[in-house]
Amino acid sequence: WSIIFLTCFINISRFHLYYITTTLAFDPSQNAPLDDEFEPVVVGGKRYDTTYYTDPSKPGRGDREVKRGDSATVHVVAKIRDTGRVIMNTREAGMVPYAGVFGANGVIKGWDVAMMGARVAERRIVRVPAHEAFGAEGDKHLGVPGGSDLELDLTILQIRANKGKIRDESRGAPPPKEGEEDTAHIFGEEPRWADEL
Repeated sequence: WSIIFLTCFINISRFHLYYITTTLAFDPSQNAPLDDEFEPVVVGGKRYDTTYYTDPSKPGRGDREVKRGDSATVHVVAKIRDTGRVIMNTREAGMVPYAGVFGANGVIKGWDVAMMGARVAERRIVRVPAHEAFGAEGDKHLGVPGGSDLELDLTILQIRANKGKIRDESRGAPPPKEGEEDTAHIFGEEPRWADEL
């Protein structure tokens, strides 16, 4: 009986260890960076008030970086900084990573510019001031009060270089024509759900 008990105990312990390590792997509060570890976003010589921090354990791989007009697939956990309330989490069960064109005003300004220079598998924590997020109006749909600063936890899953003309979504640009995406070149892998990302 003691051997059976010991075997069961070891298996249960392994399960608990696996559960704890995989749960903590995506906890944004783990190894939270200090304020002075964030650096301002600079794109094309212009400095923004949005700041970012690259997780040294997930610096990304390869030489390809997100450029203006690229499509990217990204895991994002977004929260209001003052309250910590999560307004978007693509890591939740049933959710899928966000996919879109960056540098074309398709998302809030702070997120848009903070994507520039990011690499596949890189994790960035981004602090976005209200005026580069939803401004004084906020966003009723997401439940973001006016004047709210945001924090985004981003992991880049895929980068796609669009070879066609950049469509600025804020100016009512037409959607891509059928087959237009076939001219794009993919960097990295298809979006993955592996623990390392």
